[in-house]
Order: sequence, then C-alpha cells, then structure tokens
Amino acid sequence: MALTSDLATFFLPITGIDPARIVGVANIGAGYCVNNQFVGCPVNVGLKYLANPDQLLDSDWPLILFGPSGTGKTAIALSIASRVTDGSPGKLAALTAKDFCHRFANAIETNSTAQFRQSLFAAAGLFLDDIDQLKKYPAAQNELTFLLDQLAIQSKPVIMTADPQWLDSGCLVPKLHSRLTSGLCLHVHPPGYDARRLIIADTAAQFDCSMSIEVCDYLSTVLSVTYPRIQLFFAQLGAWLKSQSISERQIDRTLLDSFFEHSNRYSKKRSVDSILRLVSKATGIRVIDIKGKSRQQSTALARCIVVYFLRHHLNMSFAGIGQVVGGRDHSTIMHSLKRVEMLIFENEVQATALRELEQAIIENQLAGMEADYEQPV
Repeated sequence: MALTSDLATFFLPITGIDPARIVGVANIGAGYCVNNQFVGCPVNVGLKYLANPDQLLDSDWPLILFGPSGTGKTAIALSIASRVTDGSPGKLAALTAKDFCHRFANAIETNSTAQFRQSLFAAAGLFLDDIDQLKKYPAAQNELTFLLDQLAIQSKPVIMTADPQWLDSGCLVPKLHSRLTSGLCLHVHPPGYDARRLIIADTAAQFDCSMSIEVCDYLSTVLSVTYPRIQLFFAQLGAWLKSQSISERQIDRTLLDSFFEHSNRYSKKRSVDSILRLVSKATGIRVIDIKGKSRQQSTALARCIVVYFLRHHLNMSFAGIGQVVGGRDHSTIMHSLKRVEMLIFENEVQATALRELEQAIIENQLAGMEADYEQPV
C-alpha cells in the first residue's frame, strides 16, 4: 500500500541538512521522516505556509513551532532552517535549550562571553530546540533576548521549537516572552486519522508488512498516536512475529488480536516498573526501599508519590497498589493518596516538582518504555 494523498491531508517536504553545515548538535531531530515528507491534516493548516520557505525571508523572526513530543516539529524546523540558510556564508548554529544554557554558563565562568556571542553572530542562522527548557534559567533567557535583538539587526533567521505549554505565564521572563511572540508561532498537532492512515501504510511497507485497506483503517483507529510511536509499534510487531517464528508478513485482524493480547499482558507491568524507576530517580530513594518497610519521612513520601501515580495514571485498585508497594492494606493506600493530593494543594513548589515528574512519566509511556522482547536490529 503506497503513501498517497487525499483531501484530508497535505505534505510538507522535509529537507535533510548536511552535518557539515551545522555548528552545535548535528543529530537533533534525526529519524523523523515519511518518504522525506511531513504528513499534515487540516488542523495543521498553518504549516502549509512553510511549503515555500523562501517567503519567510521577509518575515519577522523568530519562527516558533510548538506542539507535543513526536509530532515532527523539530524535523520541520531543521528542514526550514536548512532551506533558508542554504547558500549563506557561515553555518547554521543548532543547539538544544539545555546546550545553550551550558555554553552560556561556561562562557561566564571562563570570561569568554564575547566569544560565545560572536560564534552565534557569525552563524548563518540560529536553531534552538525545546526553548521551554529555559524556564529555570532567567540569566540564559536574558542573554537569549539580547542575542535575538542583535540577530534581528542582521536579519538572520531564527527558528525554535517548544512544547505546548511554553506560552504559559511564568514560563519565560516577560521581555523574552514578548520578543518571541512577536514572530510567527505555529502549532504542530499530532497526526489525525487520515494522516495516521498514510503513515501506517508507509511504515508497514518499510517493515515488509502487507495489510488490507480494512486492517489499515482499523490500525488508524487504535493507534491514535504520533509517528515515532507508530514506528515503534511495527518494530515490536516485527519482533513478536520473529519470536513466534511467523515468517508470513501478511497482517490480518486475527494476527493483530494475538499480538495485542501478548502486548497487554506486559504493558501494565512495564508501566508500574517505569513509575517506580522514575520516582526513585527523582527522589533518590531506591525502589527496594519504596517497596520495603522503612517509615523514614523521605521514603514514605516517595512511596506516597508512587501510590498517587499508580492510581491516577494506571487507574489501579487500592488492593493492586498495595501489592506493588510491599503488601500494604487498603486504608494505608487511601491515606497515602490523600497525603499527596493535599501536598499538591498546599505546596506550590512540591506541586511543580510533581507536575514535572508527571510529564516525565507521560513521555516515558508514550515512548513505549522498554519492550519485554528483543527488538529487531
């Protein structure tokens, strides 16, 4: 089944960029590609404006693409950056927000701020990935505001990406927020049904799988996720077919039902293990202690946080949660849950930390976590 267009979708060319033309992180956004095209749906209508990047040259920079992880915003941004800087003297400065912070901090420590700025002024343009990650670094935000003003004087293209919450008040200092929103801001939405249908058909072909139109339509309904997650699905399906010694790659509903039954047996276990691991990492409390008998305040709090996420993200029963955290009873689990809910209500600092941890758990789940079977090479 070939990748074809219909009235409910549109294509945006994805242009690769030669690593030799980049100063910074050359592998940002690597791997997002559907036959070198972004498959859009009507809700992404604003992105059609980018089909001809030449018209951006007279626009007010920066261009900011914001949306959930895995929607292709970084690949689109790099593609546009490549095309608008093609033929320009110098290289494209491509950095993640965290890398920008680290380089700026190092410049301050080594008294080399002038050299740091000059390296960006000399670039053909600036690409900055995940600018929302600057929210904890006001000094870096002020530096970026200064750099943007200088790059604007030189009419240098500036292209950035961010998550959907970057416009929230308090995320960026007012001056930078005002500077960024004066440019062109476009929301990159996850693929809709028709776009997913095209992506699924193309990805199946990449993995040497064939399927009927009906099966493709079915998968387009159940896989309401982003392109990377669809790729992971077919990687896992291929690994399962191999583990079952199934050489036939004609995918039908019976085969899919068997695969989903197999996957569902392990999905909750993977999710539970992921929550335990991420809470352990965030709190510094070992998983074995979270499950153990210790009543130390820090350990008990970490255990309560696990209870909160198991209840709110996996909708587990109190009895099931009790088994995960060391065989505790129903009333203990209810008390732990209320403790975290009250903490979120009363303590803004702790509430913010829990929201960040919650986002990490969501991203981990969307990435598929670790498969319980070998993935194909």
